Amino acid sequence: MMFTVHWDMNKNSKILVTGATGLVGAQILRDLKSHDYKNLSILCRETSRLDLIEDVVDDIKICKGNLLDIPSLEEAMIDCDLVIHCAAMVSMRKKDHDQMRRINVEGTANVVNMALYCEIPKIIHVSSIAALGRTKPGDEVNETHDWQDSPYNSAYAKTKYEAELEIRRGEAEGLEVAILNPSVILGVGFWNQSSLAMFPTIYKGVPFYPLGGNGVVDVRDVSKAAMELIQGAHWGQRFIISGHNVMMKDLVTKIALALQVKPPSKALKGWLKWISWRAEAVRAFFSGKSPLITKQTVETTSRVWKFDSTKSRESLNLTYRPLDHTINDVAKSYLDSIRQDWDYGRWK
Repeated sequence: MMFTVHWDMNKNSKILVTGATGLVGAQILRDLKSHDYKNLSILCRETSRLDLIEDVVDDIKICKGNLLDIPSLEEAMIDCDLVIHCAAMVSMRKKDHDQMRRINVEGTANVVNMALYCEIPKIIHVSSIAALGRTKPGDEVNETHDWQDSPYNSAYAKTKYEAELEIRRGEAEGLEVAILNPSVILGVGFWNQSSLAMFPTIYKGVPFYPLGGNGVVDVRDVSKAAMELIQGAHWGQRFIISGHNVMMKDLVTKIALALQVKPPSKALKGWLKWISWRAEAVRAFFSGKSPLITKQTVETTSRVWKFDSTKSRESLNLTYRPLDHTINDVAKSYLDSIRQDWDYGRWK
């Protein structure tokens, strides 16, 4: 289906945010409110917790449903002017791979199909740096990097790449799209989810640090990029959103010091790498909790990955927050959540 819509974004335009109860979506929703957008909706499951958006929840429309439930998706998307698609599943556990693919790939396909059906003109897709695939360790990735099959690509990376193919399919059929590719995101949210699990893990004490390196970015800068896209003329483009390339040793040391605990002092290498994820798998099996370390996370954090964010700095005028400021802000929130006996954080 091809269509042409003349679109003028204003503060009353209807905007739907998927994944708004998670780390990125909650920040984007809050920033939309602070920018005085008035007609905001979210799609969330019946069981979703609203803790991260409780300060704005009374001013938004909550549509119960999920990406795989077509009727609920249609109800949420009807008459929308823009969809900001943040919803995704992140897991390195093999048993989650099928469900992750359904949510990340089939769910995104459903969003695209419904946008075409409802003649919604624009989608901002919050993807991941993982969707660009891995280069040789140490090489720097930019927006021109093409996906290549590699043993370094995780199952999560593959689903995010395939999700982007669905977004591009929608573009070919008439949608205007823009894609954000954040690196490892630091912020406040549920401490047991994705990259935020580093904070409780380091707080409890870990003797080892990974030898690799990665890109990191403040969630507030990811949201700032989305705000720029809403009003900008950047449709059809992608942007790497990554504030800093950092060695894992430096990252975990900075986090430990901010949390006022002893930094890890031994490199996780050789046989220790394999013992670590196998021991964690045994612990997770008997505790019934998700493993904090998997074979995939060990592989990923053992190599140096670098990302070039020049395009976002120049085209979106992004000035990224200093890494130390981000870590200190998140650490303060984590320590406060311990005092409050919360399993999630808020910005202080």
